[in-house]
Amino acid sequence: MQAAEEALRIAEGTRYIFWAIHRVLPILAEACLWAEAVDRAEAVSVRMREHSQELDHRLGFCWADAIVCWKRGDPESAIDLMRQAADAASWPTLFGRRDCSTTSGGVLLFPP
Repeated sequence: MQAAEEALRIAEGTRYIFWAIHRVLPILAEACLWAEAVDRAEAVSVRMREHSQELDHRLGFCWADAIVCWKRGDPESAIDLMRQAADAASWPTLFGRRDCSTTSGGVLLFPP
């Protein structure tokens, strides 16, 4: 969990929010759940939702909601949410487009 927290600090510090949503926060959330640190997993869910809001990232919202469902002992709903997310396939695919490296709010979607 410490390594993921450090990676998150770097991602947020550089405003590489897409990486935080796509990689770091899900890894951190899973580590928290395995460690039975459910309060910490809940905090990760809140952070994921906040970052997903910045990018209108539907997959991030589903991940955040799935963490809460899992935490509350409802893994079936968590699985359904993840299936919905996979079906939506709504994450940005901007890699390789230099003209789209940041949003208007200065959120970095991928490294320059």
